[in-house]
Amino acid sequence: MNAWQVMEALGEIDGALVQEAAEYSPKRQNRKKSMVLAGAVGLAAALCLAAWALWSAPGGTGRQEAEGGGMPYTEQSAQEELCAEALSLFAPQEVVQQIMRDIPQSEAAEWAGEADARFDFDAVLPVYSTIGLNGSSDSLFSALRFEGAYSLSVLSGGRCLGRATVVRHEGKWVVAEFLAGYDLAAAVEQNRQADCYVVLAQWNGAAGFLSGAGAEETFAFAEDLPGYYASCRAGDEMAGQALLELLKEEAQRAEEDAEG
Repeated sequence: MNAWQVMEALGEIDGALVQEAAEYSPKRQNRKKSMVLAGAVGLAAALCLAAWALWSAPGGTGRQEAEGGGMPYTEQSAQEELCAEALSLFAPQEVVQQIMRDIPQSEAAEWAGEADARFDFDAVLPVYSTIGLNGSSDSLFSALRFEGAYSLSVLSGGRCLGRATVVRHEGKWVVAEFLAGYDLAAAVEQNRQADCYVVLAQWNGAAGFLSGAGAEETFAFAEDLPGYYASCRAGDEMAGQALLELLKEEAQRAEEDAEG
Protein backbone atom coordinates (compact mmCIF):
# COMPACT_ATOMS: atom_id res chain seq x y z
CA MET A 1 0.00 0.00 0.00
CA ASN A 2 1.63 3.24 -1.09
CA ALA A 3 0.91 6.70 0.28
CA TRP A 4 -1.67 7.47 -2.39
CA GLN A 5 -3.52 4.20 -1.71
CA VAL A 6 -3.42 4.87 2.04
CA MET A 7 -5.27 8.16 1.55
CA GLU A 8 -7.89 6.57 -0.68
CA ALA A 9 -8.38 3.50 1.55
CA LEU A 10 -8.88 5.46 4.72
CA GLY A 11 -11.73 7.33 3.11
CA GLU A 12 -11.72 10.05 5.75
CA ILE A 13 -9.06 12.17 4.05
CA ASP A 14 -10.62 15.23 2.51
CA GLY A 15 -10.74 15.10 -1.30
CA ALA A 16 -9.13 18.51 -1.57
CA LEU A 17 -6.19 17.25 0.42
CA VAL A 18 -5.70 14.33 -1.96
CA GLN A 19 -5.73 16.75 -4.90
CA GLU A 20 -3.28 19.03 -3.11
CA ALA A 21 -0.96 16.07 -2.58
CA ALA A 22 -1.08 15.20 -6.24
CA GLU A 23 -0.10 18.73 -7.23
CA TYR A 24 2.48 19.30 -4.51
CA SER A 25 5.54 21.45 -5.02
CA PRO A 26 8.53 20.35 -2.90
CA LYS A 27 9.56 22.99 -0.38
CA ARG A 28 12.71 23.44 1.62
CA GLN A 29 12.29 22.32 5.22
CA ASN A 30 14.82 23.28 7.88
CA ARG A 31 13.28 21.59 10.89
CA LYS A 32 11.94 18.16 11.74
CA LYS A 33 8.38 17.51 10.74
CA SER A 34 6.30 14.37 10.62
CA MET A 35 7.57 11.79 8.17
CA VAL A 36 7.19 13.34 4.70
CA LEU A 37 7.96 10.54 2.28
CA ALA A 38 5.99 11.89 -0.65
CA GLY A 39 6.41 15.60 -0.01
CA ALA A 40 2.65 15.96 0.23
CA VAL A 41 0.85 18.04 2.82
CA GLY A 42 -1.01 15.78 5.21
CA LEU A 43 0.81 12.58 4.25
CA ALA A 44 2.25 12.13 7.73
CA ALA A 45 -1.26 12.20 9.16
CA ALA A 46 -2.35 9.59 6.64
CA LEU A 47 0.55 7.36 7.60
CA CYS A 48 -0.27 7.66 11.29
CA LEU A 49 -3.90 6.79 10.63
CA ALA A 50 -2.79 3.87 8.48
CA ALA A 51 -0.58 2.62 11.30
CA TRP A 52 -3.45 2.26 13.75
CA ALA A 53 -5.74 0.95 11.01
CA LEU A 54 -3.26 -1.82 10.28
CA TRP A 55 -2.97 -2.46 14.02
CA SER A 56 -6.66 -3.27 14.22
CA ALA A 57 -6.51 -5.50 11.13
CA PRO A 58 -3.79 -8.15 11.80
CA GLY A 59 -1.99 -9.19 8.66
CA GLY A 60 -2.99 -6.04 6.83
CA THR A 61 -4.35 -5.75 3.30
CA GLY A 62 -3.32 -4.30 0.00
CA ARG A 63 -0.06 -4.34 -1.92
CA GLN A 64 2.71 -1.81 -2.41
CA GLU A 65 4.10 -1.29 -5.88
CA ALA A 66 7.09 1.00 -5.43
CA GLU A 67 9.22 2.21 -8.31
CA GLY A 68 12.96 1.76 -8.06
CA GLY A 69 12.99 -1.52 -6.15
CA GLY A 70 12.42 -2.39 -2.52
CA MET A 71 10.20 -4.69 -0.54
CA PRO A 72 6.62 -5.16 -1.79
CA TYR A 73 3.71 -5.21 0.63
CA THR A 74 2.57 -8.82 0.59
CA GLU A 75 0.59 -11.32 2.65
CA GLN A 76 2.17 -11.87 6.07
CA SER A 77 2.88 -15.54 5.31
CA ALA A 78 5.34 -14.57 2.57
CA GLN A 79 6.73 -11.48 4.28
CA GLU A 80 9.79 -13.00 5.97
CA GLU A 81 11.04 -14.71 2.81
CA LEU A 82 10.70 -11.50 0.80
CA CYS A 83 12.28 -9.38 3.54
CA ALA A 84 15.30 -11.66 3.70
CA GLU A 85 15.88 -11.19 -0.02
CA ALA A 86 15.00 -7.51 -0.30
CA LEU A 87 16.31 -5.80 2.84
CA SER A 88 19.37 -3.71 2.11
CA LEU A 89 21.11 -0.80 3.75
CA PHE A 90 22.13 0.70 0.42
CA ALA A 91 20.15 1.24 -2.77
CA PRO A 92 20.89 -0.83 -5.89
CA GLN A 93 23.32 0.92 -8.22
CA GLU A 94 20.74 1.18 -11.00
CA VAL A 95 18.44 3.14 -8.67
CA VAL A 96 21.31 5.43 -7.66
CA GLN A 97 22.05 6.08 -11.33
CA GLN A 98 18.42 6.99 -11.96
CA ILE A 99 18.40 9.40 -9.03
CA MET A 100 21.65 11.00 -10.22
CA ARG A 101 20.19 11.51 -13.69
CA ASP A 102 17.01 13.13 -12.35
CA ILE A 103 18.44 15.27 -9.54
CA PRO A 104 21.43 17.52 -10.36
CA GLN A 105 23.96 18.42 -7.65
CA SER A 106 22.90 22.06 -8.02
CA GLU A 107 19.68 21.21 -6.17
CA ALA A 108 21.66 20.37 -3.05
CA ALA A 109 22.85 23.97 -2.88
CA GLU A 110 19.31 25.25 -3.33
CA TRP A 111 17.92 23.10 -0.52
CA ALA A 112 20.80 23.54 1.92
CA GLY A 113 21.49 27.20 1.20
CA GLU A 114 25.25 26.68 0.71
CA ALA A 115 26.93 27.09 -2.66
CA ASP A 116 29.20 24.05 -2.38
CA ALA A 117 26.61 21.65 -0.97
CA ARG A 118 26.34 18.30 -2.74
CA PHE A 119 24.37 15.09 -2.46
CA ASP A 120 26.25 12.03 -1.21
CA PHE A 121 25.30 9.57 -3.93
CA ASP A 122 27.76 7.04 -2.48
CA ALA A 123 25.37 6.26 0.39
CA VAL A 124 21.74 6.23 -0.76
CA LEU A 125 19.51 4.44 1.73
CA PRO A 126 16.17 2.73 0.97
CA VAL A 127 13.63 3.92 3.53
CA TYR A 128 11.68 1.20 5.33
CA SER A 129 9.02 1.99 7.91
CA THR A 130 7.13 0.19 10.66
CA ILE A 131 3.82 1.06 9.03
CA GLY A 132 3.06 -2.67 8.81
CA LEU A 133 2.90 -3.04 12.60
CA ASN A 134 -0.18 -4.79 13.94
CA GLY A 135 -1.25 -6.80 16.97
CA SER A 136 0.29 -10.01 15.66
CA SER A 137 3.70 -8.52 14.79
CA ASP A 138 6.35 -10.56 16.59
CA SER A 139 9.38 -8.57 15.45
CA LEU A 140 10.29 -5.21 13.94
CA PHE A 141 11.35 -7.12 10.86
CA SER A 142 7.82 -8.42 10.31
CA ALA A 143 6.40 -4.87 10.51
CA LEU A 144 8.65 -3.35 7.85
CA ARG A 145 7.39 -1.95 4.57
CA PHE A 146 9.45 -0.30 1.86
CA GLU A 147 8.20 3.28 1.43
CA GLY A 148 9.31 3.88 -2.16
CA ALA A 149 11.69 6.58 -0.93
CA TYR A 150 15.45 6.96 -0.46
CA SER A 151 17.43 9.13 1.96
CA LEU A 152 20.92 10.53 1.47
CA SER A 153 23.24 13.05 3.08
CA VAL A 154 23.87 16.59 1.88
CA LEU A 155 27.54 17.43 2.39
CA SER A 156 29.69 20.55 2.30
CA GLY A 157 33.39 20.85 3.10
CA GLY A 158 33.49 17.62 5.07
CA ARG A 159 30.35 18.50 7.04
CA CYS A 160 26.95 16.88 6.80
CA LEU A 161 24.39 19.67 6.43
CA GLY A 162 21.36 17.43 6.65
CA ARG A 163 19.32 14.63 5.15
CA ALA A 164 17.45 14.71 1.85
CA THR A 165 14.64 12.28 1.03
CA VAL A 166 13.78 11.58 -2.61
CA VAL A 167 10.64 10.03 -4.12
CA ARG A 168 9.20 9.38 -7.57
CA HIS A 169 6.92 12.10 -8.89
CA GLU A 170 5.51 12.17 -12.42
CA GLY A 171 8.01 9.60 -13.62
CA LYS A 172 11.18 11.08 -12.14
CA TRP A 173 13.01 11.30 -8.84
CA VAL A 174 12.58 14.53 -6.91
CA VAL A 175 13.67 15.84 -3.51
CA ALA A 176 10.61 15.75 -1.26
CA GLU A 177 12.22 16.82 2.01
CA PHE A 178 15.40 18.32 3.38
CA LEU A 179 16.07 18.10 7.11
CA ALA A 180 18.86 20.47 8.16
CA GLY A 181 21.16 19.56 11.04
CA TYR A 182 20.59 15.81 10.69
CA ASP A 183 24.02 14.13 10.55
CA LEU A 184 23.04 11.14 8.45
CA ALA A 185 26.61 10.70 7.18
CA ALA A 186 27.97 10.00 10.68
CA ALA A 187 25.07 7.68 11.46
CA VAL A 188 25.69 5.67 8.28
CA GLU A 189 29.39 5.38 9.06
CA GLN A 190 28.61 4.02 12.52
CA ASN A 191 26.04 1.52 11.24
CA ARG A 192 27.44 0.13 7.99
CA GLN A 193 26.83 -3.42 9.20
CA ALA A 194 23.12 -2.79 9.83
CA ASP A 195 20.47 -4.54 7.75
CA CYS A 196 18.44 -1.47 6.85
CA TYR A 197 17.45 2.14 7.58
CA VAL A 198 14.06 2.40 9.26
CA VAL A 199 11.65 5.18 10.21
CA LEU A 200 9.30 4.51 13.11
CA ALA A 201 5.86 5.47 11.82
CA GLN A 202 4.34 5.29 15.29
CA TRP A 203 6.98 7.67 16.68
CA ASN A 204 6.60 10.56 14.26
CA GLY A 205 9.11 9.15 11.77
CA ALA A 206 12.09 8.91 14.15
CA ALA A 207 14.82 7.09 12.24
CA GLY A 208 17.53 4.55 12.92
CA PHE A 209 19.22 1.36 11.82
CA LEU A 210 17.93 -2.17 12.33
CA SER A 211 20.39 -5.03 12.81
CA GLY A 212 19.72 -8.72 13.29
CA ALA A 213 16.48 -8.57 11.32
CA GLY A 214 14.40 -11.65 12.06
CA ALA A 215 16.68 -12.78 14.91
CA GLU A 216 18.13 -10.89 17.91
CA GLU A 217 17.13 -7.45 16.68
CA THR A 218 18.83 -4.22 17.73
CA PHE A 219 17.73 -0.72 16.76
CA ALA A 220 20.31 2.10 16.76
CA PHE A 221 18.79 5.58 16.81
CA ALA A 222 20.09 7.99 14.18
CA GLU A 223 18.79 11.08 15.96
CA ASP A 224 17.89 12.37 19.40
CA LEU A 225 14.41 11.34 20.42
CA PRO A 226 12.22 13.58 22.61
CA GLY A 227 11.24 12.13 25.97
CA TYR A 228 7.59 11.98 24.91
CA TYR A 229 8.38 8.64 23.30
CA ALA A 230 11.62 7.50 24.95
CA SER A 231 14.69 9.33 26.17
CA CYS A 232 17.11 8.23 23.48
CA ARG A 233 19.99 10.04 21.86
CA ALA A 234 21.63 9.52 18.48
CA GLY A 235 23.76 6.39 18.68
CA ASP A 236 21.79 4.80 21.52
CA GLU A 237 20.67 1.24 20.96
CA MET A 238 17.50 -0.56 22.04
CA ALA A 239 16.61 -4.24 21.90
CA GLY A 240 14.18 -4.92 19.08
CA GLN A 241 11.58 -6.62 21.27
CA ALA A 242 11.56 -3.77 23.75
CA LEU A 243 11.07 -1.23 20.97
CA LEU A 244 8.39 -3.38 19.36
CA GLU A 245 6.34 -3.36 22.57
CA LEU A 246 6.65 0.42 22.89
CA LEU A 247 5.51 0.89 19.29
CA LYS A 248 2.55 -1.40 19.87
CA GLU A 249 1.57 0.65 22.92
CA GLU A 250 1.73 3.84 20.86
CA ALA A 251 -0.32 2.26 18.07
CA GLN A 252 -2.91 1.15 20.62
CA ARG A 253 -3.12 4.68 22.05
CA ALA A 254 -3.56 6.09 18.56
CA GLU A 255 -6.39 3.67 17.87
CA GLU A 256 -8.12 4.51 21.14
CA ASP A 257 -7.78 8.24 20.48
CA ALA A 258 -9.19 7.83 16.97
CA GLU A 259 -12.15 5.84 18.26
CA GLY A 260 -12.76 8.20 21.17
